[in-house]
Amino acid sequence: QIGCSCNGHGTCTQGDGSCNCYQNSVMGFWTGLVCDRCDSNYIEPLCLEQNVKITVNLNNTAKQPINVKDTTSAFVFLDAPYGRLYAGGRPMVVFESSSGALYPGYDRLGYDFGGTVKSGVVQGQNVELTVLVGDTTTKVITIPREYSGNGSLVISSKVQASSRRARVQGGRASFQPETTVVTGTFLHSYPLNSSMYVKAFALFTTELIAVTTLGDTIVVDILMDTAMCASLHVGGKALFVGGGNATTGWALTFVTDNPTVPPVSWTERLTALQVTGYICLSAQALYVVPGALYVAGVMLASDFSDYGVAVARLSLTDPTVNRITPVVENLELTAVPKVTAMIVDTVSGVGYIAVHQPNSDGTSTGVSSKLFKFYASETNFAPYGKIDFSSVYPGGAIITDLEVDNSVRRLWAALPTEEAIVAMSINLFDVRSITPSVADTKGGTPITIQGTGFVNSNASSDLLCNFDNGGTSAGNANSTNTLVCVTPAGTNVSCTGVPLEISLFRQQTGNEIMLRRKASPTISSVTPSRGYHDTVTMVTLVGYGFASTNWNLCKFYSPVDPTVFYTGQMTFKNSQTVLCRQPVVPRALALPSYVEVTLDGTVYSNSSMVYDIVGDPVMLVLVDHDIQEDVVYRTLRKMPINSLTVLIYDDKGHALLDFDTVSRSITATISVEYTPACLEGVIDPYAFNISRGLRTASIPNGTSSLTLVSSDGNVTFAGLYMNSPPMGRYNITFTHASFTAPLVFTFAVLFGDPVALRFVVAPATTSPAENGVFKIPLIPQPSLVLVDVANNVLCGSGTNAGDFYQFFQNGMLLQAAAVNDKTQTWLSRPPESGIFSFHGLILVGNNDQTYVLNFSFPGRPDLSVLSAPITISLCQPPRTYAVSLSSTCITCPDYAICNGTSTLLVEEDAWRGSRESLVLYPCFAAGVCNPQGPQVLPTCLEGAYGPLCEICEEHYVLNKHVCQRCPEDPTTNYVLLGLLAFGILAVICILVFSSLGSSGSSDVLPIVLKIIINYLQVNSKLSELEISQYMPSLMSSFISNQKTVAQPDPQIANLDCALGSSGSKYTNKFVYFMTAPAWMVIFAGLLVLGMMLYRAIHAYRKRKRSGDGEGSTPPASQPIPVPGLEGVPQLHLGRESGLPVQRKKRVTPLWQIFVASIVIVLFLIYPTLLEYCAKMVTCRSLTITPNTTISYLSVDMRLVCDESTASYRSSAVYFAVGYGLGIPMTAVVAVMVMMAVVGSKKAFRVFHFLVVGFRPERWFWETVVMIRKMAMVVVTGYLPKSSVQNLLAVWVLGAAVMAHALAEPYQWTPLNVLEQMSLSTLFITLNAMLLFPYRNSFSEISGKSGLSDPLYYALVLFLVVINVFFLLVLAYWLIWAVKEKLNAKYVTINKVLRLLHLPLIPETEARKELVKRIEEEKLREEEEEE
Repeated sequence: QIGCSCNGHGTCTQGDGSCNCYQNSVMGFWTGLVCDRCDSNYIEPLCLEQNVKITVNLNNTAKQPINVKDTTSAFVFLDAPYGRLYAGGRPMVVFESSSGALYPGYDRLGYDFGGTVKSGVVQGQNVELTVLVGDTTTKVITIPREYSGNGSLVISSKVQASSRRARVQGGRASFQPETTVVTGTFLHSYPLNSSMYVKAFALFTTELIAVTTLGDTIVVDILMDTAMCASLHVGGKALFVGGGNATTGWALTFVTDNPTVPPVSWTERLTALQVTGYICLSAQALYVVPGALYVAGVMLASDFSDYGVAVARLSLTDPTVNRITPVVENLELTAVPKVTAMIVDTVSGVGYIAVHQPNSDGTSTGVSSKLFKFYASETNFAPYGKIDFSSVYPGGAIITDLEVDNSVRRLWAALPTEEAIVAMSINLFDVRSITPSVADTKGGTPITIQGTGFVNSNASSDLLCNFDNGGTSAGNANSTNTLVCVTPAGTNVSCTGVPLEISLFRQQTGNEIMLRRKASPTISSVTPSRGYHDTVTMVTLVGYGFASTNWNLCKFYSPVDPTVFYTGQMTFKNSQTVLCRQPVVPRALALPSYVEVTLDGTVYSNSSMVYDIVGDPVMLVLVDHDIQEDVVYRTLRKMPINSLTVLIYDDKGHALLDFDTVSRSITATISVEYTPACLEGVIDPYAFNISRGLRTASIPNGTSSLTLVSSDGNVTFAGLYMNSPPMGRYNITFTHASFTAPLVFTFAVLFGDPVALRFVVAPATTSPAENGVFKIPLIPQPSLVLVDVANNVLCGSGTNAGDFYQFFQNGMLLQAAAVNDKTQTWLSRPPESGIFSFHGLILVGNNDQTYVLNFSFPGRPDLSVLSAPITISLCQPPRTYAVSLSSTCITCPDYAICNGTSTLLVEEDAWRGSRESLVLYPCFAAGVCNPQGPQVLPTCLEGAYGPLCEICEEHYVLNKHVCQRCPEDPTTNYVLLGLLAFGILAVICILVFSSLGSSGSSDVLPIVLKIIINYLQVNSKLSELEISQYMPSLMSSFISNQKTVAQPDPQIANLDCALGSSGSKYTNKFVYFMTAPAWMVIFAGLLVLGMMLYRAIHAYRKRKRSGDGEGSTPPASQPIPVPGLEGVPQLHLGRESGLPVQRKKRVTPLWQIFVASIVIVLFLIYPTLLEYCAKMVTCRSLTITPNTTISYLSVDMRLVCDESTASYRSSAVYFAVGYGLGIPMTAVVAVMVMMAVVGSKKAFRVFHFLVVGFRPERWFWETVVMIRKMAMVVVTGYLPKSSVQNLLAVWVLGAAVMAHALAEPYQWTPLNVLEQMSLSTLFITLNAMLLFPYRNSFSEISGKSGLSDPLYYALVLFLVVINVFFLLVLAYWLIWAVKEKLNAKYVTINKVLRLLHLPLIPETEARKELVKRIEEEKLREEEEEE
């Protein structure tokens, strides 16, 4: 066994004594025979950190060949805003910081200021350079920053000198007043503020730090005794001074810019940070960053075996936070090393230290500096890269100054040489590692690069990743330590890989971190090809191109949803076989799904090898059936259904098969979805019980559902059949209790073999006909279909199926057998949608003859059908009539319903004389004719018969064209007649006595009554015009009913009931009414006789009460008492004596009552007399049979206009002329004669009813009104109903309106207005009625019709409103006139009320005044008469 020493960095091999050096992240990465040095990729002292190469960019290095006068010192200073780099010493050269070339306009030979430039600072718009002249004198050189090379460079200088000093003892400074001339070598100069500078001098054994101003006054000098080596740095407004020697170790002093504050020693903080095994000698470089001070210095091993360099980090905010780390060890003992420069890049948090170790003789010939970099952060404080500049300058070069250029991430290092001024360009960024280190050659792999100093730029080209074959891609820096690039396609598949470098601001790293490119593997087989989602499955992939990497993965995915995929571990077996672990996943993958592999963790193979991940069972699916397309069967008596295999699937379309270990009950239920369109409205199939639709050998009676149990995820329904199913779509729905969505198998059942021929449209039972020998085609034309055993129609959709095609190709044979045994054959057209339709089929023959048609197929006698008997009696519909037993067709008569046959129906409310008659008439009243609906012969409402149902049976009377039954008890009828007669008599008496008892011209009651009666009489005539038939029934009734009030009419039901059927004939009533004036004279005479008797009795009683006999009179001086008027002031007559004499009560002469009665009665019945004359001569001819026409009296169809009624009709003409002209003329003549005999006053009193209210010159105006009424009767009663009749009526009313407007006959203007309103209402109503025939035009304007026509009903509403309004006005006037009459007669009325023991009318001053005024007016009239 051989022993060995491995320096604690490895293990000894017992066999041969060799060392196995450690190669791990805990013990380090070591090499050498005795493990005494770091592996080439790792850095000392612990060999734990990678040696990340520091990249020097020679292409961008600023170098100007020149004769260098001082090779021991050089500086580098960057003015970044102006892109200028000041470098050198003696002389100084200005370069472009971006390219390293000489800055345009500056002297290429540099500038010699009589000394060596030691440092430079920016002060405002100037650059101020500190120049050492000799050993003791300094001056400041000022260069304008704006200088662009044009013109002479203006340079100014100021010489400075040193003065007093202070010695630091025990870490504290003591000031001495004497002045000392400083000698020695000047080290550096720093700006402390805008006007103060710091200078450092080496005085062999001491160090002098002088703080000066730009003037001659010296602020403070600090003399330090530790002069072996020294350095200083300014941070903010604080100055740090460092030094030390082998005796005292490191020394550090803190000085502020305030001279009154003494310096403070920080040496204790450094002393506590001694590195084990080493003695800290001197602090040789200082650098301040926000919050921390970095101190670099030299260390000596405690056994004096070697030297080293360490860096300490002191917190500026917390004195207790201090750290130290070795940077480099094992330096040669030939000479003491020195830290020549240090700087910290705050962007990346990396520090740089330049270390120089002279030759053993103390010279630096052929020796170059080493540049180290370390992590400058609170958490990471270790060195991780270095470069020996001997590889760049084999002849030797010492770094004397460092400057950071963050604009292009570059570190400038000043290296003074004899031949040139050099500012070396070094990258401030580097690459430490890449992940993954393998990338697919297809490209697209994201590479995460770890390093330092990364920054993003506005230009994407400033940060690039450089791959093999010149490929690049833009980088994206996530932080200063991490950036990401995506690989482009690459073809270099070297086993060692190719370097991946970073280019930042056109500067490239040289860290040579290798990236291997590998082509994606190809998969040729997958075993097994499916797995269950909740079970881990190992899948074997066979192919080629597999490799073992740290990023090997398998991916299970579906292109349907690329966002959902699962990765599993890939186990490498060899280049042709790997194992993939399918993990447990939450659900199945959608179809199709694949498995792929990756070597770089991102880019996967593209072999598209199927691998299904099956999910939980959720639904049922049919095998070998696409449920989107129907399966088609043909109807049979026993129609088999193919076997149906149902699989259990997951939600992504995978069959579970053996993954489903549960036995499940699957139920199949049959239903009908819909019936094909070719069946709708054609032929109904036979009834089919769907609840027994499914049948099997074990269930011959059928069922609607069948349940089976699954095994290994499937179940088969076999042996199903149906019995004679009708054509349509059927659904077999498969369900399971745990599955929400059912499975529906849809199949179509089409027609089977034809077994019968059936009519779709049977030929018409009547054949259409028209005038002449030839007939038009049958309507409807026959059409037929073939049906199968289920009565399914052979639809057109199946014309290409099997043997059925021949039926549709050959057409159909039609044989028509007539009653005369003649046969004719037609062939149908090709079928349309399975229907054999015949077109233009004509049967020739006579109306009412019958024929039978036989439809059949040639060669198929079983496929035939007979039509129903066809009668040749059908003319062209819809309104044609076939004349029986002839070939004649005529247009359907009005008021008839025809269907083209020889049968004619009479419409409701219409009448015909006989079955043979083709002339029909409308009935007068609705519901009287054919109340049960259209009939061949008209029927009448109960109690009616005869022409137009206008004749009433016994005990019925005609009232408004409707036969009404008389009361069963005659007494009731007589009572009603008596009441009616009493009412008429009462009206007449009121008119008579209101006229005779009128209180002079101020009494308006008779005038208002006349206006009302005249308005109602004329208005009632409007309903008798031709235009009235277009009015709504409500409007027509509203107008016609006014006649009942306005004029007496003997056409009264109760009167007819009393007269009986014979007495109520119109001829009898005509005689009664024409003799009415004579009856009125007799009635008036009787009334006068009654009045005479009443007065005689009344006079006898008065004489008996007075006892004075007939001739006695009361004294002249006493008023005459009036019975019933006690207490009422009496008027006294005293024209002659002046004494109050009671006026004799005036008594109306009986002859005046007689005349007034005759005048008023004639006034009332005047229009009725004329109407009855008109009706007596109005006849209507009705066609009873084609050869018989009878003319009936329109008002009484019991009477025929023949010789039996000729005398009546002749007399009616005479009466019409006599009464029509005689009554008005007689009235005028009578008034004129009486005016001539007795004067106008008495004449007007006698004819008061006629002349009351008119102006004296218009006293005859009532006869004008009567002529107006006569004209309206002539227009409505004697003229035929036509548009001429309507026009004449308009002219009559228009003339009346104009005449009244011009004459203004009434004395009182309000009465003229009232009469004008009456005539205007009539005129407007009639003119508006002329629009009713144009109702269809209203519909066209409004776009609506019927009850929804707004214009038509707006017109109706307008007419109703104006008529009702005027009736309300008349009512108001009537009430007012009656009220005035009652007030005038309240004394007389109270007398009657007192006798009846009723409440009396109150006596008021207004009523007494009214009575007094009326009495005075009567007295005045009597005086005028006398």
